[in-house]
Amino acid sequence: MVEQGLTHEQIAEIITRESGRPISRSTVSAALHRAGRTTPAKKYAEEIPWTVRQEHQTHYAARMLRLLGRRRAGITNSAEADQRLDSWLKGVEEAGAVVVYVPDTPEGFYYIVGEPDVPGIPVKADAFAES
Repeated sequence: MVEQGLTHEQIAEIITRESGRPISRSTVSAALHRAGRTTPAKKYAEEIPWTVRQEHQTHYAARMLRLLGRRRAGITNSAEADQRLDSWLKGVEEAGAVVVYVPDTPEGFYYIVGEPDVPGIPVKADAFAES
């Protein structure tokens, strides 16, 4: 399943469905790690400068920022992913917006009007940092 490109979450869902026993994503991740079948997660510190909670990992802004990180690292995205990323970047730029992260909220990621910390990366890392 890993070779097919399935995520740990997708593998857990398949195993749960086929076995009738609930299996969590973390159980799959741990088993793959013990079996030596994982690679360290890619970190895109400029694009995602926060420690993102598990419940916010799949937010659209986080997914787009990871795609941007891949692109900037020279990793090829699918044509569909690149098209979505280009459309998202254009919309954020036209709105004059940046992405901010507020971990203690249900949504996590928000768009606000502002200037990015790094040109070309629509992120404001410390927009809501405590003083």
